[in-house]
Amino acid sequence: MKRGLILGFFDGVHTAHQAVIKSALDYAGEAMLITFKDSPAKYFNQKAEYIYTRKQSLKKIMSLGVSEVIELDFAEIANMPADEYLKFIVQKYNPISISTGYNHTFGKNRSGNPDFLAENADKFGYKYICVPPQMFNDQIISSTLIRKLLKEGNILLANRLLGTNFMLEGTVIRGAQLGRTIGFPTANIKYTPEIVQIPFGVYSARVNNRPAVLNWGMKPTVHNTKELWEESGRWDVYGKELMRLRDRHNREMCLGPTHEEIITAIARDGLKSYKQLPVNLYQIQSKFRDEVRPRFGLLRGREFIMKDAYSFDMSQEGLEKEYENMAKAYTRIFQRCGLNTKMVQSDSGAIGGSVSHEFMVITDTDAGENDVWLYPVEIDIGLYF
Repeated sequence: MKRGLILGFFDGVHTAHQAVIKSALDYAGEAMLITFKDSPAKYFNQKAEYIYTRKQSLKKIMSLGVSEVIELDFAEIANMPADEYLKFIVQKYNPISISTGYNHTFGKNRSGNPDFLAENADKFGYKYICVPPQMFNDQIISSTLIRKLLKEGNILLANRLLGTNFMLEGTVIRGAQLGRTIGFPTANIKYTPEIVQIPFGVYSARVNNRPAVLNWGMKPTVHNTKELWEESGRWDVYGKELMRLRDRHNREMCLGPTHEEIITAIARDGLKSYKQLPVNLYQIQSKFRDEVRPRFGLLRGREFIMKDAYSFDMSQEGLEKEYENMAKAYTRIFQRCGLNTKMVQSDSGAIGGSVSHEFMVITDTDAGENDVWLYPVEIDIGLYF
């Protein structure tokens, strides 16, 4: 049986790849595709980064009507001269046509290209079809462009160039079984490291064609349980200021008076290498403290909103440098707000940390117990785990 032959790696099987596949099917009626088991970049000791796993790409290729996919080992043919490789595939598969993209190369030193295939078409008895660049808004559609868009978080445009929604695939791993307690199913997917990284965040998704929410990135810490606070040693140290409660499953938890435990747990789950350091995480969040009395004349309720920033570094020297940067940043903020401030050393209290400062805003009016109004900015140096 004679078929059209398609050559290429086809990572992502985007709309330009689909045009190549369509050209073979339109001419021959049936087509097979020759690709590689892995990216040629690996053979040249380059970083291989994929839009899809090979399993996903091959599944998508077959869904477009290709009758057979042949995966070759690139290492076995990398040093084969172009004419030998062409002779090998023609004799083995006897195609009536060969289709490639405009920039396809093969053979030793990439000596095989569209011109080479066109020049040898009559000799080997096949019709050569070179598919020109496929354009979108003056840009050539390519796997490289789509990987760039995905890294930038431009999922909608990437989807348009892919011709379908970007898909993630992975092994489901056992988690905290949170879904059993919140009334709808959840799943933790083990990420394939070589797949292109989209920005961390929350995305609208579909799972088995059903609407879903995808949290992409570090494992979310969604609870403030007793165990997390016992790990830091502050479940007992914090004393009565810690507002404690039990859920309907009788699990002990607390309303967070501060968020070092949660942020450190998130960093521990998300940071896998020293190369990711230093890193700063910040939030604006509610806090709850059952304080005995107002601190230093500042009146606040048991629930208040505070902006927190947490830095993680490889060394004490790095932490101290970031502490200084943070102090300078707050000073600039207060200056831009027109506030006359003075940074003074303060007591960290139950919050912990080896060093803490507060910014005192000098006022002309009586405020609380003194002639100053304290605006506490607790910047702690210290590791909590």
